[in-house]
Amino acid sequence: MDRALIDRTIAIRGGFLQFPAVLEQRFEADTRAGRCRELVLRGFIALMAFDSFLIIDYLAIPEEFGLALLTRLGVTIFGLLVLALISRDPPPVLREGAISTVVLAAAVAIVVIMMAHSNLLAKDYLYGMLLVPLLGMIAQRLRFRCAVAVSVGCVVLHGFAMWNIEALTLPSQLMAGLQMCAASVFALVAGYTIERDERIDYLQALRQRLRTEELESLSTHDALTGLGNRRGLERTLSWISADAAGNGKLAVIIADIDKFKAFNDHFGHPAGDKCIKQVAAIMAAEVRIAGDAVFRYGGEEFIVLLPGIEADGAAAIAERMRYALEAAGIPHVEPVEGAPLTASFGVATARLGESFRAEDLVERADAALYRAKNGGRNCVVVDGVHAAAESGSAV
Repeated sequence: MDRALIDRTIAIRGGFLQFPAVLEQRFEADTRAGRCRELVLRGFIALMAFDSFLIIDYLAIPEEFGLALLTRLGVTIFGLLVLALISRDPPPVLREGAISTVVLAAAVAIVVIMMAHSNLLAKDYLYGMLLVPLLGMIAQRLRFRCAVAVSVGCVVLHGFAMWNIEALTLPSQLMAGLQMCAASVFALVAGYTIERDERIDYLQALRQRLRTEELESLSTHDALTGLGNRRGLERTLSWISADAAGNGKLAVIIADIDKFKAFNDHFGHPAGDKCIKQVAAIMAAEVRIAGDAVFRYGGEEFIVLLPGIEADGAAAIAERMRYALEAAGIPHVEPVEGAPLTASFGVATARLGESFRAEDLVERADAALYRAKNGGRNCVVVDGVHAAAESGSAV
């Protein structure tokens, strides 16, 4: 994720409530589960509030209470089905469209109840319509585009009902119409502000999370080579120790560039840094794809973790690294000028389990490396057994 894109998007605090495509996908992926839970909870509360108006129906229009009961029950059943659908995490278009349809269905139900009789109290149901856009934008927090569609639908339904209530005079109709339009506009402004703030808060939280991840990565990775550093190694080993299974295995390879100080003194530190990067790339290219990890252990030393491998397999990987480095032909001044750069390797393996101690395994690999150095360099030593000599043949 590009943090610069997040910064640019945060800077544009107004405008349309739509992120660039990659950010919109991330926003949906990060918020969809919470959005579904929120819609289900708020929707259930809204349906209970909607049905509580049956008390008003019974008192205001007792002769049409049966119709009111069936109408509200129909909306409730439809709403519960929609909430069941939303709980299954449908695609966002279906999710937002479905919940918007429930809000419109509530508005239609109010109009049906209102139009079913000529009681003067029918005009009072117009005030109930004012709650619908507020319900949609503030209680249900409809996405703004859906909120606009719902508001337009509510205004049209309100106008249709108002036009057909004979008890309303023209001034009363104008007053009711203006109230409905004002309620819809205020609800849309509130809904827009709520969604905009939600999106800005999300971007700020995402930016902070990415900053934290970047700092974490910098603290566990070597800036020169891009490999994990000693801290990253210690963290990885602690995870392996915590998750150690009784039947698992772990191999450690420690490599040290032969006579690197002489190389640095002769060619200079910039060339030394370039050499370190080349060696890191060569070693990383020789490990297996899954599970293996290469770390810069410090200076000219590298350490490789190989889970689930026997000593012979680890020795073979170390030998490939040794051969690849020698074949790269990086010029050295030791033992003679122009000789290829080489490295020595120590290998140790252990079975994971309750008795496993990462420190012991690393110490054994380090001891094997020490023997490789004393044995002539440019060779692989496996935990006390000389596996490959300077010529590359087994001893």
